[in-house]
Amino acid sequence: MVMIDETVEPVLRERPTYLLHSVQGLVLAAFLGSPLAAGIVMAINYSRLGRSSAVWTSLGLGLLATVALIVLGFMIPDHWKIPNIVYALPGVMAAYYAAENLQSRLIQDHMSQGGKIASLWSDAGIGLGCLVLVFAFAFSGAVATSPDFGTQIAFGNDEVYYAEGATEEDARKVGKGLQDLGFFSSTGASVQVRAPAGRYEVSFVVIDKTWENEEMIRNFMILGEALSQDVLRLPLTVHLCDSEFVSKKAIPIESAEALRQDGK
Repeated sequence: MVMIDETVEPVLRERPTYLLHSVQGLVLAAFLGSPLAAGIVMAINYSRLGRSSAVWTSLGLGLLATVALIVLGFMIPDHWKIPNIVYALPGVMAAYYAAENLQSRLIQDHMSQGGKIASLWSDAGIGLGCLVLVFAFAFSGAVATSPDFGTQIAFGNDEVYYAEGATEEDARKVGKGLQDLGFFSSTGASVQVRAPAGRYEVSFVVIDKTWENEEMIRNFMILGEALSQDVLRLPLTVHLCDSEFVSKKAIPIESAEALRQDGK
């Protein structure tokens, strides 16, 4: 006859009273709100399972991945025209891989004990909340890192910025002069006027490699000479620039006439 030790109490596993987020919910949060949302959802699961160290790891990795995607977005040129979905896919795929390998079994054990799964609506809410935070962070970064070209004055679709000692009156004179000379014709031209150390500098945003074309350089010499005679005083320097007003070619106008004669 088998004897039963009545002093040993059976160990019963109680049904969990907390909810865990599913792998599908985690992926949904990542799709709507970046890897940060996925990290938050994973952290919630770990917290409810009592794994405090994994909570901070999940939050940290989610935040780092999100910042990396934002930085990548700033680094990729706008003219590449990459759809926004392309930026989201790496985060979603990484979230699925992490959830499937790190939490899938934990979630299955939870369900086998009678535990319940959180609604996908809660995952969507976390994702949308993170989306707002990510957009706010990205917007703040764009404002903080955007170059300061000065104060803008519009001339139709064209524009003149003035900064570094130049005045609004200077900018309006240059804009009016460029209109009279036919350079401004509402084609989206961008010009900047500066006056550091009392010397006027007029910068033109031009098509890439224009600064290497001798004929175009001569044309801008003539344009600068006309501005120096009718609009601004000498000494004057014309700059041919890229889209960020970074000078690629400087043309001192006091010698423009001589250079123009040499080019004939």
